[in-house]
Amino acid sequence: MPQESIDLHFTTLHFYENYVISQPKEGVVIDYSEVADVIKICSEFYDNKKFVYS
Repeated sequence: MPQESIDLHFTTLHFYENYVISQPKEGVVIDYSEVADVIKICSEFYDNKKFVYS
């Protein structure tokens, strides 16, 4: 079970201890602004810990 899940308009992020799984929503085109959002959210969640994004 994920520690936390965050639902965004383009994907759902499932956070585990050392990795995050992104579940993109059907029909969505992801551009730089969405990628920047994911980077910010992941950086805040893992707070300088190493993790894997899948």
